[in-house]
Amino acid sequence: MKSKSTRHALTPTHPSSGAFPPLDTADAGVHLSVASATLAKWRRVGGGPPFLRLGSKSVRYKVEDLDQWLESRRVTT
Repeated sequence: MKSKSTRHALTPTHPSSGAFPPLDTADAGVHLSVASATLAKWRRVGGGPPFLRLGSKSVRYKVEDLDQWLESRRVTT
């Protein structure tokens, strides 16, 4: 069965700098393995990764911010 996700692989905008373009909510969810609705909830209630608000309904996430946020959630026992 074919996967529903048609999201593209992350590729740097400028290979020499290694910078990635900001991700929309759906791509950020794929990157973090969470639903887009989960990211939307975290934006409302707090506790999620940092995001960029580009307009009243346009939200983007920097890959570097997502990775740092994810690493900050690491638990060691």
